[in-house]
Amino acid sequence: MGIPGKTYRGIVVPGRGFGAQRMANPAVLQAAQRLTALTLVPGTLNVRLPQPFDGLLPWYFTEEELGGHVWRDHAPHRQGIRFGEVLIAGRYRGIVFQGDEPEYPPEQVEILRGYPETKLGKKVNLLDS
Repeated sequence: MGIPGKTYRGIVVPGRGFGAQRMANPAVLQAAQRLTALTLVPGTLNVRLPQPFDGLLPWYFTEEELGGHVWRDHAPHRQGIRFGEVLIAGRYRGIVFQGDEPEYPPEQVEILRGYPETKLGKKVNLLDS
């Protein structure tokens, strides 16, 4: 994730369901798809790494770019999300991101994945949170 040729391994951990809930809003989903150039599966995979993530997250978007009220209620200190492209299990395209709020755990990343990788979790033994 993030650095070409570097492999990151972590554990999928339960989330609070905000990704799937927010992406159920068609305006948010369409904006995220426009910003990432992927046809996205609603929701994220939360991955806890054994060390802080040191990969490249060269892009940034704000709540306004996603169509308004997205995370204000559950992450009030977040101004935006840093993100980059990722290749999952060496072959599935996705987006890796972290929130920019000070309390965001540095060893956690969230992954957005696109169709046709809908069954990605089963293919690489991951579970949605």
